[in-house]
Amino acid sequence: DGTALPARLSVARFYIKLLHDDLDEGDESVVATLSRTINTGISGQGLSEYRFTISEPPLIDKVRHYASEIWRGYDYVLRWQRVLYTLSGGAEGESPAMTAAEAQSLANQGWARWAPVAAALTALESAQASEPAAEPEPQSQPEPELESAPEPVACVSPELRSDVEDYSRETWQGEAHVERWLRVLQTFAGTANDATIMLSAEAQSYADKGWTRWEPIAAAIQCLEARSAQ
Repeated sequence: DGTALPARLSVARFYIKLLHDDLDEGDESVVATLSRTINTGISGQGLSEYRFTISEPPLIDKVRHYASEIWRGYDYVLRWQRVLYTLSGGAEGESPAMTAAEAQSLANQGWARWAPVAAALTALESAQASEPAAEPEPQSQPEPELESAPEPVACVSPELRSDVEDYSRETWQGEAHVERWLRVLQTFAGTANDATIMLSAEAQSYADKGWTRWEPIAAAIQCLEARSAQ
């Protein structure tokens, strides 16, 4: 029924609400979708009467989960954000694309979660290589130039993003400090979820304490919020 179990627990208890309808109860299955299926099993009372299937979520959902594990540090989160950008087709201009060769090198180190990522990136690169070249458009008479509206200014400059990356590496400031700046990075990249997003109000509250490095952060996030509301 969509029950969410706490992350990073070796054992978790959950209850299944049975639907008593006109269908044969002996011909129904219970499907449990887990982010980690290795060495996983289900046991409990009254389970012999029903079939249980442990399935894996879509790869993109697993990658989003990995990218949200901010307690693992900046390099770890950035690596999975690059995978997320690449699989979603948004790597250009945001972060370097993750290549199949790089993902396979990580899988070769024994990191099992990288094996399906390497396979997916290999398929993606093959598909991109086999795409037919675009036909040249027919030449037409040049039209008179019209004045166009100026390009919108980016909310997050490369310099500001670089500063935040440096702040997130200040591990000597404590876990809460690093986690806060990783949340800013995820917000800038558009990969934050409801639990990790940094809102402009929170950033402004830090600026109001006299933490001057938060002033441009609050302004940038306020800009992003205004654009997403349009």
